[in-house]
Amino acid sequence: MKKQKITAKAMSLFLAFLLAAGLTACQSENTENQNAGTENQQEDEKDSILDEATLTCDDISIRDPYVLAEDGIYYLYGTDGDTAFSGEMDSFHVYASEDLENWAGPYTIYENDGSFWADSQYWAPEVYEKDGEYYFYGSMGGSSRENKGIVLFKSDDPLGPFEPVTGDTITPEDVDAIDATLYEEDGTTYMVYSHGTEGIYAVELNDAWDAYAGEPFKLFDVGGCGWATEAFGGMVLNDGPCFYETDSGKLICLFSTMSDNGYKMGYAVSSDGTLNGEWTCSTEQIQTDTDGGHCMLFEDFDGNQVVAYHAPNENSHPVFQYISEDESGNIIFTDR
Repeated sequence: MKKQKITAKAMSLFLAFLLAAGLTACQSENTENQNAGTENQQEDEKDSILDEATLTCDDISIRDPYVLAEDGIYYLYGTDGDTAFSGEMDSFHVYASEDLENWAGPYTIYENDGSFWADSQYWAPEVYEKDGEYYFYGSMGGSSRENKGIVLFKSDDPLGPFEPVTGDTITPEDVDAIDATLYEEDGTTYMVYSHGTEGIYAVELNDAWDAYAGEPFKLFDVGGCGWATEAFGGMVLNDGPCFYETDSGKLICLFSTMSDNGYKMGYAVSSDGTLNGEWTCSTEQIQTDTDGGHCMLFEDFDGNQVVAYHAPNENSHPVFQYISEDESGNIIFTDR
């Protein structure tokens, strides 16, 4: 058999191939090592944070609590209870816990360096994960504007830092809007919010969650519950909407407002289990031991439906209870 002669050029190409393959393998291994190192560093940072969990719920002055439960950690966001109504505000914060009882923080997730228009009413943050990114909706006001509005922030970590997606609000400047929450129905994401004294409204969002994809529509006015009273210069508060699907298949929207016996929570029921159904406000308040409200719902790491709200309305702290319905179909909160 005739031997094949290996030319210098062929040998050069062969050696170049081996070198490239080796570099590719090394680069791949380095990338994997770097990713593993980053993940380990993030885990170490979070473990270090949880080692600082020396606060109890009674130590945390917060309104409008919102909990993101992820990877064994509960992230608690909210309105700063000490400065909520004191005028100027410039930051949002988060606390972290493994058990909803012992907390580390607060950690600043956004701080206005003076370049952003919003300088007051940093209220009611809600954070959602989507495709590895975290979307944070905050209610904000400014001395240069008449109305409050909803601002979207983003980050690659629930601990932040978060940055505004745009320089403006998602909601129109001529609309007084606060307390945004997201609700998904048939693959479509809606933002539901308080439209000032007008009621609870919903609007379809685009795929990026940063702008309207339809026209806003009204769900209901909390004044229909029969027990809401006027406050703050004659307005009826349409506060803190959030959604719960009952064991009996009903879609309800919880809300908060003022009453003769303090800041209280109630709920409305959709006639057909959808946002576009006819909404009827229950005449029953949700009974709690003290005046409190602005609730939200999340599933804990044991699979339980937990409701979070602030109470008492003065000197507020986060409260966590279970949510369910009684034999008559009324919504009830019970101790964990």
